[in-house]
Amino acid sequence: MPLTEDTAPIAGIPEIRPSSYADQVYGHVLQDILKGAFPPGSKLPSESDLCDRFGVSRPVIRDALARLRLDGLVEARRGSGTYVLSAPSRSLPDLADLTDISRFLR
Repeated sequence: MPLTEDTAPIAGIPEIRPSSYADQVYGHVLQDILKGAFPPGSKLPSESDLCDRFGVSRPVIRDALARLRLDGLVEARRGSGTYVLSAPSRSLPDLADLTDISRFLR
């Protein structure tokens, strides 16, 4: 599922900067964590696999994973991979679009 820049303005809503690819990857991985595809304790796919899945470069994936780490959702284990530490509240998607959550937190 390659990502695209979301640039179409919505009538009546002030235009904001489009989500970055890293924001979008963050949102998709967060959504997978919320859905239970990656429960706490599970290992995320490798950076290479995530690059293929989202059709983005490795720096984009690293940026998204760094943001997930800063938010306490995942941890990187040297030589082993990235693991899910915790899942946020299931009501989080009711508050905002998950691809925008990273932008809102910053």
